[in-house]
Amino acid sequence: MAEATAQIINAGGQKLSRQIPKFAVVGVLNTIIDIGIVNVMVLMLGFNPVISNIVGVSVAIINSYILNKYWTFKDKEKEHVAQQFGIFVVLSLAGMAINTAVFYFLYTMWTWSGTFAFSIVKLIGLSSIFKESFVLLNWAKAWSIAFSMIWNFIAYRKWTFKS
Repeated sequence: MAEATAQIINAGGQKLSRQIPKFAVVGVLNTIIDIGIVNVMVLMLGFNPVISNIVGVSVAIINSYILNKYWTFKDKEKEHVAQQFGIFVVLSLAGMAINTAVFYFLYTMWTWSGTFAFSIVKLIGLSSIFKESFVLLNWAKAWSIAFSMIWNFIAYRKWTFKS
């Protein structure tokens, strides 16, 4: 993956320097959608965290396709949109698998990292605002988003919105 990243960074120069900030903005919007859905489903409605994560990521994927196609990558492809969307969905499902695996691992198995994050929240006196369940959930969510975001940018640019 490091080699593919280097190829993408070295190719496209100015176009890439415009695409990365736009991809980041789309990513922020997708993150708000994703985290919002996960938090509402888990903390307010009591749904299973992994199922909630899949729902949040799915809604963000649809938003991501629309904004990345027309804004980030300025893709004008009109003839093969269904095929392109299919490729996007397959790549996004791979991103979702990465996202969900990292989320599951941090939220259910490697819980010491979230506990450590909460100890920092307590240390700086914010535990009355940010409860432990909120910190543990969102610690895992933040890392899962970071890992899948790297995959998604490389995959979308290389295989979906070829520029």
